Amino acid sequence: MAFKKLSTKLPPRLWMLSGRSGDGKSLFSMQMRGPLLPIDADHKLHGVAQHAVDELYEFSPDHADALSVDAICQILDQNMPGSHVGTILLDSITPILEPIIMDAMEQAKQSKSKIAPFQAKATAVKRLTHALHKWGCDVLWIYHIEMTHTQNGDKAERTSIPATELARIAKSVNMRLSIVRDGDRRGVRVDYAQHGQYGMTLWDDSGYWVGMPERIEQAVYAEGVKAQPTIPSGFSGPEDAIAWAWSFVGSPTFRDALHVRNTYDKLKAEHKPQSAQEMWDLFIGEVMHRKLEGEQGDDLAALIAEVAF
Repeated sequence: MAFKKLSTKLPPRLWMLSGRSGDGKSLFSMQMRGPLLPIDADHKLHGVAQHAVDELYEFSPDHADALSVDAICQILDQNMPGSHVGTILLDSITPILEPIIMDAMEQAKQSKSKIAPFQAKATAVKRLTHALHKWGCDVLWIYHIEMTHTQNGDKAERTSIPATELARIAKSVNMRLSIVRDGDRRGVRVDYAQHGQYGMTLWDDSGYWVGMPERIEQAVYAEGVKAQPTIPSGFSGPEDAIAWAWSFVGSPTFRDALHVRNTYDKLKAEHKPQSAQEMWDLFIGEVMHRKLEGEQGDDLAALIAEVAF
């Protein structure tokens, strides 16, 4: 049998979506390409199922399965082949990782090693990523943005999962989105797109995110699919910056996502930037410098090997 000609198409929708409680993340997921397979860890499906653009498949009759990494991996392996699922929806990763993180923190108090207990959450993220992405369908990761307070008592937003785990997941996706509000309006801001334009916000006029995934693709790929990722001028926050650096450069420039986090914190402590943009410029410059050094090192190693041969 001869090979088929490769057709030109848009990149798969390997997306991350964040937002605060009540922003409509689960409702947005119902507009993704079907048939839809929701892993309903947050118990939000029954409130939005009527808005699904295509068929919904049941992941498991036992809700506990949606909270277990082992069960998610096993059920997908058993049922995905031949299922024709269009999009796997992980809604959300927060309740899956929270008990693993809490257990790691408790073990760290009793362990001489401060690193080993936290390897479980890194392993969980790796297993989930492989389990969701290996089927060739679209994938939507959902996580929460929560309100917190700084040491000074000021209000601030933070992600519901640690920046290191967020960066590990971001390395496997090609678009990061966040829900934003302007009064009564809500929209989707494209925080990062690996092969297209980003930084724009698309507002929802329907109230139900109707056609929003298609609108996002039209805006992101308006000038075509770019072979090389573009360099951002800024980020929505520290977690977004760390996720970008790990997905853009990765290893061996950085050992892991925690190495990126430490680099970010060190830059901030040493230079004490007076604005977010100043911090973004410092961080982007550091990442690009390290990337260039890594590429020059690779070229030198190749030249030495060629001469030796």
